[in-house]
Amino acid sequence: LGYMNFWSYFPNDTLKSQGSDDLLLVCYDSVGNPLWAKNGGGTGTDITRGLAIGTDNSIYISGATTSSTFSIDKLNEPTPGSKNLFLLKLSPVALSVSNIDPTANTIEVFPNPASASLHIRWQDEKIERINLYDLTGRKVLDQAIPSSQKQTKLTIPYGLSKGVYLLKLRGANQSYSKKIEIK
Repeated sequence: LGYMNFWSYFPNDTLKSQGSDDLLLVCYDSVGNPLWAKNGGGTGTDITRGLAIGTDNSIYISGATTSSTFSIDKLNEPTPGSKNLFLLKLSPVALSVSNIDPTANTIEVFPNPASASLHIRWQDEKIERINLYDLTGRKVLDQAIPSSQKQTKLTIPYGLSKGVYLLKLRGANQSYSKKIEIK
């Protein structure tokens, strides 16, 4: 949680500031790798002051803005006056990974939604490790993959809560992310 000017670069996201300062929200895994990043604001100065996670994994962000319009994801709202406080609630769906993925035709994940297990197949990628994260960034599954393997079956950990998760496949030089629903 913070703010940004100009451009911010992350492995899976490139963000451009909409104005002077924009709020910046980045989710990291337990070892410090960024899972996703979002920015929001308008043409004025937009700063964050607080963050809280709700019982439904929604993220609440408080801050202030001098922008006449405030935008984040699909929200684009005019603000009353020239100096405003805000409280945002970002739902777990809004925080998920985009379905636009250049590997979409070469990595298959099924069934999705899943309940007991996930089947994963890939073609040319050299996958070394598969992780599953909840929306708070907590790693709930970690599995090493032999280098010659082109598919695997992941057993969903017993007692894992229903909801949206981030499946991350890691190779030597790249990582691939998929949104997974556990039912």
